[in-house]
Amino acid sequence: MKPAAEQLAEAYPDLIAVAHGATHRGQQVTNDHAQNSMSRNTAAVYALRARPSAPVSTPLTWDEVEAGKTRPDDWTVSTLPHRVVQMGDRFAPVVQGGQSLPRSRNVARAVGVRMRR
Repeated sequence: MKPAAEQLAEAYPDLIAVAHGATHRGQQVTNDHAQNSMSRNTAAVYALRARPSAPVSTPLTWDEVEAGKTRPDDWTVSTLPHRVVQMGDRFAPVVQGGQSLPRSRNVARAVGVRMRR
């Protein structure tokens, strides 16, 4: 994962950063490749965060991601039930199967990044 993260950051320095210490700096997407290993924690879907108003890790549509208007604190223990009633469970297709992650080489090829061996 580290070579792919570094190559993506090299190809798109204004958009992607490789995590070195603190993450989520500025407007870049931070690729923390070190989290992709044994005994690392990631936020599960619908996980509550221990912060004021209890924000919830919420699956988004691609349209929401592309619009860039959703903030992490938008979805809370108070607001999420209404979203699920209105939009349904956005994570249900993943649980029901038929989802897979593309190989890193395919992703790199799709965004025009040449992978090193």
